[in-house]
Amino acid sequence: MQPANPPQSAIRLNQALVFSKAGWYRHPEIPKTNGWLVGLGIQNGFRVDVTETPEDVTPERLKECQVLILNNATIRGC
Repeated sequence: MQPANPPQSAIRLNQALVFSKAGWYRHPEIPKTNGWLVGLGIQNGFRVDVTETPEDVTPERLKECQVLILNNATIRGC
């Protein structure tokens, strides 16, 4: 039995939010990964916003996004 495929419109990615705030250790690949994700969005027709400000990750902001990517985020108390 094959899994049902969702309709194309159900999986259309228009916007992603990347949160990459690091607390005690900042991995040196974080900026490269953020840049790669932005480039991936450009190549595939979706917007990628990058932030390191916890106040940017709000319910209102998340309503605009189809995916939230936590890129090596290690901060506590966000």
